[in-house]
Amino acid sequence: MNSALDRSNIKMDKLWIIRESFKRQKLYEGQDVKVDEDKISDLPDCVLHHILSMLPTKDAGATCLLSTRWKYLSTSVPNIEGQDVKANEDKISDLPDCIVHHILSMLPTKDVVSTCLLSKRWKYLWTSVPNIDFDDSSLYPSEVNDWDTVKLTCFMNFVEKVLFLHDDSNMEKFRLSCRVCFDASRIHAWVSAAMKHKVQELDLCLFVETPFALPPKVFVSEFLTVVKIAMNCVLELPTCISFPQLKTLHLALVTFLDDDSTQKLLSSCPVLQDLSILDCEWMNLKHIVVSIPTLTSLTMDDLPYFGSADELNGCEIKIEAANLAFLKYNGCLLNEIVLSNLPSLVDAYVYVAILGERQQEIANRAIKVLRGLHSVKSMRMSTGAIESLFLTDNVPHRLPTFQNLTSLELSMRINKHSIPKVLNFLQFTPNLESLVFFEGSKPCVCLEEDWILKPAPNCFMSCLKSVKLNNFHGNDEEMCMLKYILKNALVLERLNSIHKLCNHVPVNFYGPTTKLIVEVSALKEDFQLILCLRNYRPVVQND
Repeated sequence: MNSALDRSNIKMDKLWIIRESFKRQKLYEGQDVKVDEDKISDLPDCVLHHILSMLPTKDAGATCLLSTRWKYLSTSVPNIEGQDVKANEDKISDLPDCIVHHILSMLPTKDVVSTCLLSKRWKYLWTSVPNIDFDDSSLYPSEVNDWDTVKLTCFMNFVEKVLFLHDDSNMEKFRLSCRVCFDASRIHAWVSAAMKHKVQELDLCLFVETPFALPPKVFVSEFLTVVKIAMNCVLELPTCISFPQLKTLHLALVTFLDDDSTQKLLSSCPVLQDLSILDCEWMNLKHIVVSIPTLTSLTMDDLPYFGSADELNGCEIKIEAANLAFLKYNGCLLNEIVLSNLPSLVDAYVYVAILGERQQEIANRAIKVLRGLHSVKSMRMSTGAIESLFLTDNVPHRLPTFQNLTSLELSMRINKHSIPKVLNFLQFTPNLESLVFFEGSKPCVCLEEDWILKPAPNCFMSCLKSVKLNNFHGNDEEMCMLKYILKNALVLERLNSIHKLCNHVPVNFYGPTTKLIVEVSALKEDFQLILCLRNYRPVVQND
């Protein structure tokens, strides 16, 4: 297996995923923005009143049916009564430039430019629109390397026309998604041209086949507040880096060149709040410190392991962030992550994939990560994160006690190996109030029942109030676990069980199951049971 080729293919696939999110106007950190999302309703009341005042009274009044946001807007519109508005009269063109620009900024750049054909009023309005978005995906809708030469020429000419004719006004957002192989020098010039307009948000998704360096001015800006770079090549950084106003930095699929330049980049963002490092290459680095007092959110997503011995050596990444509230890690812990001074941490997501090689070392790194999360209040963990903890010796003496942890979500499948390890881990969560299992067991799995004899974790008897069980098949082994919870969770107030019907379990199972749970739960005061079947509609509730 050629690990270099596999890595290249994976990175190209991930770039295509980013491109698709780019087309749908999604943010790469996972915040979905629907294509048909209602952005007009986000306008301030004064702007909506201005627009409504130009509509016929009947039409303005009808907007009350759109949503709760619009229900009473028309009742406070000035000068709406008694207007003599012709049906075909163009009132949008009477809006001030600032409002028209706001509306145009929500449209694709191609559509924005086409408004120049509407009338003299619109001929040059597009040249000062604050948001510019270019995407070359229409050039190759079916085959990645089969693009239309004519369309390619039109696309590149269109980009240059828009940037050349744009007036001297500032840009709020500049987004570019394209293949650099078309003409690297022209793409370099496009980004440089955009930076001259004091861009505040820069979003680049670049498909690179040969070495490519971004313009140095990208990394020296007193105006940039958001920078997102997805690029499958080495991130070449200039000697001078300065981001005095940068609050969001997302890097995806880049290869870091060396310790010094990478450290300089991270140290040149004094007010950074959101940092995402997704599927990036660390193999050239040995030691990096992320020490940013203002940082509140950190996401790290590693590329899959490709079998190279060099990958397992990794880089030591030390994170110091006193105001960090959210941390997400997903990977194989090929790098050694050292968490230090995270007193403000609220939410943590830890997803660890277990490797066949050097399990002990990966397990030691997992324990080191969890030791740094000792103050977290809510945590989600994967099967690998739990199981890796118990691949090494003396775990009870090395794991911290999670005194602040009140909510734990386990995105793992229940099996004979995981349940005992989960119960062992829960011994370190004395104040846990909410426990969620996202997966049940396989329909025919056979769990060993030795774990039933284990002492219940202290949180079961003192503070666990809510348990949610997803994708339950209802087999005997799962019922044993359900009984264990109901028997030992002495202060349990709510059990939400979502059952998954399947061919392996007879339909008449659910009657006795419901009866059993209700009989047990009836012994508890102020207990709420929600049992969901088929379409997840609650069918039994006992208060």
